[in-house]
Amino acid sequence: MKRDFLFKVLTNLIRVPVTFLLQAIFPRLLGPSNYGNYEFLTNLSNRIVIFFETGTSTAFYTMLSKKNNDMLLVRLYWWFGFLVTVIYIVFVSALVFIGFANKIWIGQSKLDIYLSVIWGIIIFYNSIGIKYIDAIRLTKRGEIIKSIQLLISLLVFGLVFYLFDMINISVFFIIQITLQIMLLVGFKIVLNYNGFKLIPKIKLDKENILPYIKNFWDYSNPLILLSILVLLGSVGQRWILQRYAGSIQQGYFGVSFKIGAFIFLFTSSIIPLLTREFSTLHSKKDLTTISEVFLISFKSFYFIAAIIGVFISFHSSFILSLFAGNEYNKAVGIITVMAFYPIHQTLGQLNGTLFYSTNRTSQYRNIGIIFVPISLILSYILITPRENMGLGFGLGALGLAYQMVFLQVVSVNTFLYFNSIYLKINYIKLLIYQVITLIVIVTISYINNYIIQQLISNNYLETFIEFLLFIVITFVLGYRVTYFTGVSRDKVNKIIFSIFLK
Repeated sequence: MKRDFLFKVLTNLIRVPVTFLLQAIFPRLLGPSNYGNYEFLTNLSNRIVIFFETGTSTAFYTMLSKKNNDMLLVRLYWWFGFLVTVIYIVFVSALVFIGFANKIWIGQSKLDIYLSVIWGIIIFYNSIGIKYIDAIRLTKRGEIIKSIQLLISLLVFGLVFYLFDMINISVFFIIQITLQIMLLVGFKIVLNYNGFKLIPKIKLDKENILPYIKNFWDYSNPLILLSILVLLGSVGQRWILQRYAGSIQQGYFGVSFKIGAFIFLFTSSIIPLLTREFSTLHSKKDLTTISEVFLISFKSFYFIAAIIGVFISFHSSFILSLFAGNEYNKAVGIITVMAFYPIHQTLGQLNGTLFYSTNRTSQYRNIGIIFVPISLILSYILITPRENMGLGFGLGALGLAYQMVFLQVVSVNTFLYFNSIYLKINYIKLLIYQVITLIVIVTISYINNYIIQQLISNNYLETFIEFLLFIVITFVLGYRVTYFTGVSRDKVNKIIFSIFLK
């Protein structure tokens, strides 16, 4: 795990700046309105696919992590993926046929709707490939393929932007789909080279697949209700934004969400490794080691995410100008708020990983369903103008940002409370840790920015110096004070030494 962890961190040093450059091209290539429509379409497609797979992808990854050579499982899950494809296409086609599609995909053409469907399906196939490769411990080769594909994407979109300046959504989708198919082909090459097949040729019959179907059902059926509600909630809040605030506000929110998502990139790639290890440890009933790994991951993830999130929030105007250009300058306030969202989103992923890996999906569902109706109610009140029954605050994308950050903090800590009970650790200490760490990092950032601003007047140089100094101070703090990362200096030195020695 240490070698896989290090390799993911090292490839992130390549992928994060490349992804930043790509995401800086996208808003400029489409413009605020079209970018808002693109965000609306892809968010909807992604959420519908997640609804149809109903947690089965996590079940697949967990089961394959425990038994790496189970190619019957891989074959069966690919057939499930094809079934999801058929259901999704038939579902959309039926809505288009009866003329109801325009009620859901507000203001979108049929071509763009279908392209977003294909995009969502290919993304789902790639997620299966990634889980497959990680579960059979080919993480390093998978990371190399992902990095190569990302670099090719940057070259392609950089050339398109240079030649055409702006393109329509349909062309944009076609390029994206082509690049995602290239990634899937890359996964196939990696698997073939290591003696595996992307889709193993194993006969499926009733006798050998029934136990798997039962395991999938036992694992995932508690999540069906939650999946329905999450689909309604996640799609509903973006639909409310599209319906009452328009595609430009959707574009502002999309840019803000993408900038905030860079924080999540630093930790999200590690989540599959934790899922794999938690699943293995759970099968051995080793709750002590699970608790230790969870606490270290909790503190390390939160500390890193908070450092990046606070920096982005304090420099939202500068980062927005680099990321999307002057057309999106009204999104500054939204970014300032949304920069805090991924901090707890990271903890939310960690919480979910523990629930899934320890087969507590029923409890996860029971907690999760509470927050869905609350999110829709708050979204409506904060987004819509006051004319709507006199309830709305008319905040548009900013209102959605407030809602998401607030509910993320509350929901994450609710899940954390129940995980703390399961692991027999002190929840209050973890809550206090979140508050203290955030206060310390915000204070360091404020003082650092104030001093540098007095000494340097050039905006670019000022931000660069502030970033370097802020990173150095916070990482020295994390290295020297065990409280913030959960890892002692001796252990950090030992881990680094053992990794590079190998």
